[in-house]
Formats: sequence, structure tokens, C-alpha cells
Amino acid sequence: MGHFSKMKTLDLDSEWKLGTVVPFLGKCRPFVGYCCQRCTPKSWEFFFHKNMISLGFCNVIKISEGNTRFRGWLVRRLCCFFTVCDWKICADTPSDLQKRIFHSKRVQDIVCQKVPQSKGDAPETSMPVPQWMQRIHSILCQIQSSVSPLLLRLSHWVLLKLLNQMFLGVIIHNGQLEMVRRAAEVPDVPVVFLSTHKSQLDRLLLQLLLISQGLGTPRVTCEYKTYPSKCRTLLALLGGVFLPQGVEQARDSEQGVLSRAVLASSSTQTLSLWTSLWTICRAACRGLGCVRVDFAQPFSLQEYVANSLFRQSSSGKCLEELLLPEILGKRCSILDCEKLEQWSPGSKGIIALNTEQEILVYNLGLHTLSAGVSCSAIMAVQIMSALFLHKHKEGVFLSQLMQDFVWLTEEILLRSYDVGFSGQVRDVVLHALFLLRHCISLYHLSLGDVLVVPKKTDEAMTELSQHSTALLPVFIQEAVGVCAASALLVELLPYLGSPEQLRDVVLVQEELHNKTVLLVQLLPRDFLLCQPCQSLYNYCQVAVDKLIQCGLLVAEEMPSDVLVCDTAQKRFTKRLLWKATDDFADSDSDYSDETGNCCFKISQVENCSNFFVFLCCLLSPLLKTLERATVFLWEMESPQSESQYVEKLHCFLARKAKEDSSFECVCRTLTTISVRIYKELGVLREAVGQGEPILHLSETFRAKENQEKLEKFIQQFIYS
Repeated sequence: MGHFSKMKTLDLDSEWKLGTVVPFLGKCRPFVGYCCQRCTPKSWEFFFHKNMISLGFCNVIKISEGNTRFRGWLVRRLCCFFTVCDWKICADTPSDLQKRIFHSKRVQDIVCQKVPQSKGDAPETSMPVPQWMQRIHSILCQIQSSVSPLLLRLSHWVLLKLLNQMFLGVIIHNGQLEMVRRAAEVPDVPVVFLSTHKSQLDRLLLQLLLISQGLGTPRVTCEYKTYPSKCRTLLALLGGVFLPQGVEQARDSEQGVLSRAVLASSSTQTLSLWTSLWTICRAACRGLGCVRVDFAQPFSLQEYVANSLFRQSSSGKCLEELLLPEILGKRCSILDCEKLEQWSPGSKGIIALNTEQEILVYNLGLHTLSAGVSCSAIMAVQIMSALFLHKHKEGVFLSQLMQDFVWLTEEILLRSYDVGFSGQVRDVVLHALFLLRHCISLYHLSLGDVLVVPKKTDEAMTELSQHSTALLPVFIQEAVGVCAASALLVELLPYLGSPEQLRDVVLVQEELHNKTVLLVQLLPRDFLLCQPCQSLYNYCQVAVDKLIQCGLLVAEEMPSDVLVCDTAQKRFTKRLLWKATDDFADSDSDYSDETGNCCFKISQVENCSNFFVFLCCLLSPLLKTLERATVFLWEMESPQSESQYVEKLHCFLARKAKEDSSFECVCRTLTTISVRIYKELGVLREAVGQGEPILHLSETFRAKENQEKLEKFIQQFIYS
């Protein structure tokens, strides 16, 4: 076994040098993170300009003499200090903040509840206005204090030093930054940033970035009870915003109601200080290469709310009504109904919302999540991790690994996603391997090649799994489509003489769409990255269309002597999207709307077959987690709190992973998603508890027969 330090000096054969990895196809780098053109058309046009694509990148932690107003020998050594001193820090609290809060609608509603109502008399508060203002001032003092510019500059100077120790660079696209500046220049409109939380360092990086680029001093929310008083005082001087005392009290308590109203009228994002510090220490010790910060296209919240309220509809069915009969075998028909997302009744949030507001907030979250994920650049480490986890789990020669790296990079770019690297293929691959040095073993062979083998340890597989999840949003629709196609092929296996005969099976378009709908209905919208203005029916059509476009499905006529996978024999009510393309526009084609029996074969080209398996593996972690969560139902003996159930399920998944090294399933996020799906599906029921909901098994799934049906339903989509 060789060490990576020796690996870097290897003189690789000339045939391995595959040229340069370029982060674009054609002449332009893909522009990512567009806001929704349907829900925010004015923002879509206003905050974007074609020249933004070619503005290039900047490294925000690379501070030199050119960033200061001064020049000279001493400036070159103290350039970080001089640069931070020149940053504009807005530390002033608005002088009329208390008055604005007092006159806000929520606070006035509370004040008016104390008013003795008498006919013909003007309302008078039970307490005079100065006393109300004094109480509001007391709550505001708990929430925040004036920011200390000196302390902020000192902390950011230290942060710059730390980031230079941790990373080679913190890269940002100048075009994205220009869009944020345009949004910040709109008068009297605050800018709200929603982060996808790639790591615990996100908040520190965002705050440094916004201050260094002159975009303002962001406020960060902290929990009041988490920190002692001295620590709260320090964090408040750095821009910390604390939830006031009483905000978590009963809703009918006077202090709790007023605290929540003041908080809603003034500022929010949780911060774990010690977790962030621990992450900084780990990152400083390991060295994490380059980090890329991406911004999606800003949009007007006012425009979005106006359009969403106009289109908002509550039509649809809950998942239990929609999919449970199919799982239990009580109905066999195409599922063309929309799924109605569920919310927990009487949610205990800080701000009470009615049903319409909850739907609006949920849909807003789906839009921002979709934009935030699509604008995130894919890094070389993430591509390499996906290859190790889903394609070369037993090891691969370095020469082949480099070829697969180039292939997967091109597939990502073809789907209009950006990558956060460029340069010689060998250099990029070796750098990614260096960053993954704790997860792989290298064997220098006598033939001059190098064998790269991922380690089978819990820590290594977990790290590879965390990195590889970044690729799922890129291929999510294709992954759903190939898992549905795989399920159709599995249904035919009992009727075939050998698995080799599957290559001759013809898939009927309608049946493939039906199977795709089943899988899409099962998975949450936020996991699928399906925007709320897009129907699930259309989402499934696009998923099948993409399989045709990338060559995984090949159009076939239906000869009489070929097995046809068509069990439903239904007809679509809408025209398929792929039929509108030029390739299928011939009026004399056998694939007309009237027939409804368009047929396809799985491509047998080697690259397509490998890609088919790769896409199936991308979705397998969640599907395997769901399958094992079904097995765990057999161990559920009595009702228990949701947190306790999630913890026990997570431990169960960890035990199962040690048996077959499937550590990609040991993810708390996937565990939480599986519990959420089973609650919506009616497998688990919620009962009101003192602190949190109590989960118990539904009457339907207390029968082992129904548990086995659920397990079998999920198993059909898992590629094996």
C-alpha cells in the first residue's frame, strides 16, 4: 500500500493524460439558480443580465495590497488588518424601532385586548403607552443590542486568518454577487438569505462574505437558554439575536404572547456556537481545499406571494388516500391525482399560522430549496465519492477512474449544473483523492498503474455517502425513471427462462409512466425537488422524457414475438412531452396519440448500461432506508415519542449496516424522511403528547401481512 505523498510524484503514462477539464460545454458556463419564471416573472427578468455570466470569479479570503488604500512594505504584511478596517459595518439600530414595533399590527392586537370597550368612547389601554414601551424595550434588550464595530472587525480579522489556514480559497461568482447587489439596492426592502446548510461553517462564511462585499451586517438568531449571560452579551455585540424569555411559554400566557409578537415584528436563523467552533477546529487540522459559495437568483417576495395566492389550490389527496390502496392491493389503476402535502395540526411554532399561510410558507420553501440546490456547484470530491460509492465499490485503476471522472463531469454539465473546478484532469483527480485520503487506500502496481480502493470502514463509507448526496439533485428525475423501469423488469423475471432475456423486453410507455407515478407519489416533494407550481403528473412525464433524451430508452416497434411489459392497458389523457420533439413528429409514426402503446427498450450500449445502474444506485440509500424502516415496524412494541422512535430506528439501521456495509443508509436525514413518509402514508399514527407527538402503529399495519406488502412494494424499486 502506497501513501498519497508518493502518489503525487508518479510519472503517469501519456495515454492517461485526458486533457483539461473545462467547467462548461460550448462557449458559456451554465447559469444556475434561476428563480421561477412562472411565479416571479418580473424578478426573473430584473435581477439577471447576460453579461453576468462572463464576470468570472473572485477569492474573498485572498487579501493583498491591492485591496487597501495604502501601499508599501508594511501594508503588504498587514493588508488583512487594513482591509478589515476599511469595511463598512452598519451597527446602528434604528432610533424609531420601538415605536415601529409598538404600532405593528400584532403588538396592537395584544394592546387592544386590554382595552375596555364602551360605546362611543375612544379605546384606551389598561396600561399607559410608556409602560407598554418599557415592556417592549425590556424584551428588545433580551433579543439584541447594538453591534460593536470594533469587536466585529477584530473577529473578522481572526476569521480571515483561520479561513486561510483551512482553505486554499473561498470562491464566489461575480455574476451572482452582482445580482445580490441589485437586490440590496432596492430602497426600503430588506434582503433575506435562506441557506441550504452544506456545513456548519455556512453562517460564518455568509457573514464574512456579506460584510466584506459591503452588503450589510447580517443578524443571526441564537437560542436564549443555550448560552450563559456573559456569552450572550458577547454574541449580541457581534450581531447575535436571541429568542426572548417567555417565547416558548403557553400561547395564552401574557408574557409569551407579547414576546412572540415583538420577535415577529423585529427579526432569523439558528446558530450553534460550539458546533461551529468545533467544525472550525476540525477543518483547520485537516485542510479542505477550496470552498465555493453560490447565490441563487434573488426574487421579490411580494411578487411571489401575490402570484401564489392567485394560483393557490387545495385540490388533491393525502398520501394515505392516494397510495395505500395500491400498496395493499385493493386497487390497480393509474395514479394521476396530485398529492396534498400534510401539516401537523396545531403546530407549536413561534408564530401561529393559518392553513393558507402554512401552504404559502411550504411552497416558498420548495421554491427556495430548488433554486438553492440547483445553484450549488458540484465539486470534484463529490463526483469522486459518487464513483467510489455507486460504481467502483470494490476498487478501480486510476486510469479508468480518470476516464469515469471526465464522463460524469460531462453528464453534470449537460444537465445545466455548474462544477467548481477546472484544470488538468490528472491534477483535479489527484487533488480530490488527497482530500479523500482518509477514505481510500492506494496500491502502486508494478505495471505503472495505481489501484484505488475505498475503505470499508464505517467512517469512510459515511463520509463518501455525505459527499455523494450532492449528485442526487442533478440526476433525481432520471434516477426515479430508471428505478421505475427496473421495477417493471423485475415483475417479468418469474416468467423468463433466464435474466439474459430481459434485454429483449419491450417497455410500454404508459406502463412505465404508471410505475413512475407510484414512486413519485411515495417520495416527498422536497426530496424530489419538485416545485409547487409543477404538477407531479408533469414531473413524471419529464422523468421519462429525460431517459429518452439521454439514450437510456430506445424507441422500438412492437413485434409479435417479443415480450411486452404492459399490465395496465390504460390510455393517457394528456399528450406526452417527448412526442412534441422533431424525432417523433412524423404523422405516419406508429407512436401516435391514438395508440397509446409507445414502446421502448433499455439501451444495451455499455456506457448506457453502466449509467442505468449508476442512476439506480443514487436513489437506493433512501429506498433501502424505507425498506429497513418497514422491517423495524415488527420491533415496535408500544407507543413512544417521535424523537425516541427516530433514535431507535437510527440505531437499528446502524446495526443492519454493519452486516452488509451499507453505511450510506445510516443517515439521520434519511431516517427522518422515512418516518415522515410513513406518517403521511398512515403506517404510523400521531397522538398528542405532553412535549412532542407520540407515535404508534396504525391498525392496518399491525397485521404482518400488510407490513410485508409494504416491504414488497418498496423492494420493487431497489436495484439489486
